[in-house]
Formats: sequence, C-alpha cells, structure tokens
Amino acid sequence: MHIGLVTPQYPAGLSANGISTYTELMAEELARKGHCVSVFSRGATAGSASAHAGFAENIDVYHVGTRSLSVPVLRTLFYRAGGLLCPGYIHNRDSGVALRDAVLRAHRTTPLDVVECPEVRGLPDWLESLGIPIVVRLHAARTLNAVANGEPRDRVFRGIFRAERHCLRRARHVSAPCHAIVAETTRVLGIELQDARVIPNPISPVAPTHTAESNGDPHEVLFVGRMDIRKGFDVFVRAFHAVASRPEFADIHATIVGPDSGLILPGRPAVSGSNYLCETVVDGGIRSRIDLRGPLPHDRVATLRHRRILTVIPSRFENFPYTLLEAMAAGCPVIAADSGGIPEIIRHEQNGLLFRSGESEALAEQLARLVADKALKSALGSQAGKDIEEFYSPAVVADTMVSFYREVCDRT
Repeated sequence: MHIGLVTPQYPAGLSANGISTYTELMAEELARKGHCVSVFSRGATAGSASAHAGFAENIDVYHVGTRSLSVPVLRTLFYRAGGLLCPGYIHNRDSGVALRDAVLRAHRTTPLDVVECPEVRGLPDWLESLGIPIVVRLHAARTLNAVANGEPRDRVFRGIFRAERHCLRRARHVSAPCHAIVAETTRVLGIELQDARVIPNPISPVAPTHTAESNGDPHEVLFVGRMDIRKGFDVFVRAFHAVASRPEFADIHATIVGPDSGLILPGRPAVSGSNYLCETVVDGGIRSRIDLRGPLPHDRVATLRHRRILTVIPSRFENFPYTLLEAMAAGCPVIAADSGGIPEIIRHEQNGLLFRSGESEALAEQLARLVADKALKSALGSQAGKDIEEFYSPAVVADTMVSFYREVCDRT
C-alpha cells in the first residue's frame, strides 16, 4: 500500500510531540513491512528519511509550508476580515491549502491508497476534495486541550471548536488510540463517533540491557511533561511536598523535565510553574531536592528514564500518553492518574499504580507506598515492559492498522 501520514514534526526528535512520535514509529514499521509511506510535515526537510536509513527507499517526506495570497493588499484585507469573521477557518487556511497541495503532488507521482491525518484544528477537511480515502486519527483536538487547561472561551477558541466539530461530523473513517478519547471528543464537541476504530499507539520495546536498573536509587522520582494544569503539575508538586516533608523520606528527590507553560488556577491570575513551585514548597531544604531541567531532547529523556526509576504521570486529561508508554517500555514502575486513556493501559497493582485524578493526597499515598516497597517497584516495572512488547510493539499495531486501512479502501 501507499500510505500518507500527516504530522506536525518529522522526525520526532525535532520536538516533544506525541503525534510526531506516533508517526515516526508507524512510518518505520510500515516501511519495514514493505509499504510505501509518504510523510507530510511542516517541520521536516523534504525528501529526508535519515531517521529510517534502512527503509529510506520506502519513505518520502514532504515539507508542508504555507500558501498565502500573493497580492499584499488583498492578503492584508483577507486576513483582517477573516480573522474577525472566521477565526477558526483563517487560522488554518494557509497550512490546509499547502497540505492539500503536497498530498496532491505525492498522489500524482504515485497514487496514495489512504491518508491518515490528525483531527487537530479540522485539518482533514482540506483533503476531502482529493478523492483519496482519509482516516481521521484522534490525537486530542485543540479544543479538548483548551478545555483541559482552563483556557478562555474566546473567539479563536470558538472558531477552532467549529472547525474541529465540522471536520469530525464529516469524517467517514475515524481511528483512535483509546475509548476514552472517543468519549471525550464526543462530549466536548457534541458529535457522535459510534464507528471509530480503537487501535493503540505503538511504542518500541527497550532492549533488556537498556531498561532501568533494578538497583537504582529508590528515592528518585521523575516527572516529564509541561508544567501546566492539564499535565497535573500542581498535583505533583503538592504530593511530592507532602511525602518529602515526612522524616522517613528525607532522601526523596525529584527531577522535572518539560517546558514551563504556566498554570491557570481557579480564582487567581495565571502563574508560571516555577513560581507555583516556590509558592507551594516554602521549605528551602525540600525545594533543593527538586531539579527543574526544562525541555530536553528525546534521547536525554530516555537516558534519564534509565536512572529515574519511579515515574509519575498526574495528568488531569490524557489521550494515550507516550510519557507513560516510554516509561513502561524502559521497565520503570509508574504511578498515574486515572484520567483519559491511562486506565486502558495501566492495570492497578499489576503493571503500575493508579490514583484519582486531581487528588494530590491520593498521589502522595501511592508515592510513599512505592518509594518504600522495592519489591513492588521491581514487579510493576517488569510487568510493564512485558505488556509493552505484547500489546503495543510497532509490529503488532502496524498489522492491525494496515487491516483497518484495507477495510477503509474496500468501503470507499
């Protein structure tokens, strides 16, 4: 098959983005299985497939730029008027037209059998006129992220909401990594997605010699994600502070990796993650045990996972998070909130621990429990690695996805 994949960045190392990670893993596995893959990305060098050197002949990369109006006066009038009347449309018009042109160019060279495109900002709508089967992949619509972060429902929000709802109402073929994202998309956008096919995201198992060492520091804790409300940064800070304040956990320390996106808290002005940390953890001794690393490249995060055995994912909303999958693949024991698709991955006390989303006291209880129980940590990490290989390896997921693609082509 000739399969098109749309992604913001390619390869994934250019940014910390779940869509990019998914696309890179799928492209490599599909190419390995003999399929031709065309990747369409605004953050890529056209024709490059260096990340997949062994399969470069099966992967073509198309850079998607922007297509704006060429006459300056008309362009100015168009964007000013469009920004006022149709903010959701105008925000995506240039990238949508450029994507459509790139896909059409690839299709004319070698006909595409199917194109998979994320639902974000209603981008798949721009491909409907091409006559190619389109699979809309639910990676978490921009509207869902805005709601989870408590962002204002301004005109731009309403415009993007309309674009994403219109896109999914028209979509004939939809896939999703988990049942939870289907339910949340249905609830927030007010649409029906009864025929959405649930196929998990892939993750490459980590070789046994590269998994987290069982004799690592039992008091090390890792948080990877944006410092914002959606990722539960405030929940993590309060829980860590509660545990670190207890005399028996005087050696516990945390490493926080990710951008400081700021927190929008009810009843107060927005605050940066670092300032929230200083306000919450007033004890200088405890605060000195928290290491803020900021954003790090993917390979450095992977290195950290080999040392920071215990990983915490306190998100209030998640789809099918790669932060969780990557930790499990490395054999790290995990404590995660019971939000979104996480309970579809974590089986409590079998391959990880769950706590009620948003409750720092519940997280503190599980954190203290796992830090103190080396045998439980080892058992959870071991089972997590086994589950990744059995259920989420790229080979397993790609086979299921190709079967779905063929079904889509047969129905079109």
